[in-house]
Amino acid sequence: MASQSKDAPHDQRQGIDRIVDHYRQRFRIPENLDHYSETDYHEAERLYLRFCLTNGGC
Repeated sequence: MASQSKDAPHDQRQGIDRIVDHYRQRFRIPENLDHYSETDYHEAERLYLRFCLTNGGC
């Protein structure tokens, strides 16, 4: 069994950040950018990210 390095939590956090960035990029399409006000856009993006992360993909 391979030993875990002390940077394992840091590596896990980087993985989560990459997944969130991927879904954030998928949400940033012209249809969404043109439709929402700035405040509503951030709320809609947050809800989209939550949906994707809790359901295992979008």
